[in-house]
Amino acid sequence: MKTQKPKTGISRLLEISGEKKYLLWLSGFFSAFHALLMLIPYIASFKILELFITHYHQYNNFQNIDKSLILHYGIIAIVAIVAGLICAYVGFLISHICAYDILFNTRLKLASHIGDLSLGFLGKTSIGKVKKSVQENVEKIENFIAHNIPDLIISTTTIIAILIMMFYLNIYLSLAFLLCVILAFSLQGILMMGKSGQKLVKQYYDSLEEINTQSIQYIKGMPTIKLFGKDIYAFAKFTKSIIDYRDFTLQITNKMLIPYGSFKIIIASTLSILMPLGIYMYARNPQNFDFILHLLFFVIITPAITSPMMRLIDSGSGIRDCNEGVERIDAILSQTPPLESNHPKTPQSFEVAFENVSFSYGNDEHYALKHINFTATQGITALVGPSGGGKSTILNLIARFYDVLDEPKNGKITIGGVNILDIPSKKLLEYVSFVFQDNFLFFDSVLENIRIAKPNATMAEIQHACKLASCDEFIAKLPRGYDTLIGQGGVRLSGGEEQRITLARALLKDTPILILDEASSFSDAHNEAQIQASLLEIAKNKVVFIIAHRLYLIKDAREILVFDQGELKAKGTHQELLTTSPLYEAMYSASLQVASYHLDNRLDNRLENKQAPQAQ
Repeated sequence: MKTQKPKTGISRLLEISGEKKYLLWLSGFFSAFHALLMLIPYIASFKILELFITHYHQYNNFQNIDKSLILHYGIIAIVAIVAGLICAYVGFLISHICAYDILFNTRLKLASHIGDLSLGFLGKTSIGKVKKSVQENVEKIENFIAHNIPDLIISTTTIIAILIMMFYLNIYLSLAFLLCVILAFSLQGILMMGKSGQKLVKQYYDSLEEINTQSIQYIKGMPTIKLFGKDIYAFAKFTKSIIDYRDFTLQITNKMLIPYGSFKIIIASTLSILMPLGIYMYARNPQNFDFILHLLFFVIITPAITSPMMRLIDSGSGIRDCNEGVERIDAILSQTPPLESNHPKTPQSFEVAFENVSFSYGNDEHYALKHINFTATQGITALVGPSGGGKSTILNLIARFYDVLDEPKNGKITIGGVNILDIPSKKLLEYVSFVFQDNFLFFDSVLENIRIAKPNATMAEIQHACKLASCDEFIAKLPRGYDTLIGQGGVRLSGGEEQRITLARALLKDTPILILDEASSFSDAHNEAQIQASLLEIAKNKVVFIIAHRLYLIKDAREILVFDQGELKAKGTHQELLTTSPLYEAMYSASLQVASYHLDNRLDNRLENKQAPQAQ
């Protein structure tokens, strides 16, 4: 049995559009009818000229010409123009309605699908690439549906209808015209439809995507660039992406220069080619009065066909944009969300256990975690160790942000004895609250930024969460309190203030598992002490994970896990680890030294060192 080849380009676009494809067909019908109606004025003009020429040929004057017939053709032309414009309006209106619906549904589908994917997808895919797919590529598809499809139908219908009339009147002039058209389109088509042309176009879009990604990085890194007095050339990747984009643009322009220029010259000069042939044919048979009329028709109708041909070739870029957009959107939609169990289970308790867990970020030779075993029950479980030891990876795996655990090869993680792979992903996230190292707040009020964790929360619950997170005092001092806008058009918060709001948001969610990744790193000593006291109280009824580098803050943790190079080196209470783990003891001593360090102490030490030799 043959496997069905996946659809691409316009056929895939119709598949994405779903039930809206019937609107596209309706828009196409009105567009085609508009094209036919707009040819009637040309035919009416020809019939009027035919009337004049025939009358003059018979009577050698224009007296007694049938003026009512002229008026009749004039009225037909005017009615056809009005009807054609109405059809065009209706066709474009339907295509725009369809385009905006498809744009809305496609973006919604993309956003929903990206939301279902694991964080591993965003970890290996640049934000610029995702942004371009969701915004620019979808926008190009909308533009193609709203404008290019009606234009393509109008142009194609016009060309076919005129060619039929041409061949009906004179096959020799029509063949000459058709040969010119085939030659022109061949020059353009060979370049763009060939493998080298398609490869060049793909490279062009890749370079455009890269410059989009690097632009975001450059803007985000602007404070650092200014701080060190660097310019754009110091940001090598951004500079390279601009140069690559320039080179590909110039390369495409140079390749298209002669073929596209030749195409335009041939199409625009078809009448110049037809006229010598027409005069030659007339010279061979001067008595053929009908041929004069037919040649006159060709003179009138040729401008009407060259214009849609130019629009047709210009629509080629729209087709390429659409194909490329659909391909890149499909690249995201083809990403598989975390697999859900056919037999979902609900844990009755919430202790978290790692059983022989090993994990790699896509590289089997380098494991971020190696054979990790521990069980976390109610209370604070602190994760400590040098940077890159695997602490954040542990927390990410609990929330199933990465979905590559394959028992028995990579072990398993359980909550309440239930494998997290057997817990529905959305249900799992209902059990877990997470405060990341990088704080994110929406451009909205303080209240809405906190209430997003629990939309039906009362004001008393929100204020209680804020008090626990030690942010109630500074919120009260804001211009409009909880209704103060954050970010664009509002106030700018410090890193510590943002961090405390994200902590309040996590506490408001009130989940049985709370994960804090350096949740108080930006706080001052006073607020940090308050937060630690609140966490000790909260942890009596929750499983709390904390990553901390200030080890003196986690002395009261139920259990401390010491990680280094992806391995669990030691575990126990603070007092136990001071005697059993040299790594923990060294880190704790260093932490105390940092906590007690003051600039004044350093200056005093220097003065003592200078005075000592003098005393000797």
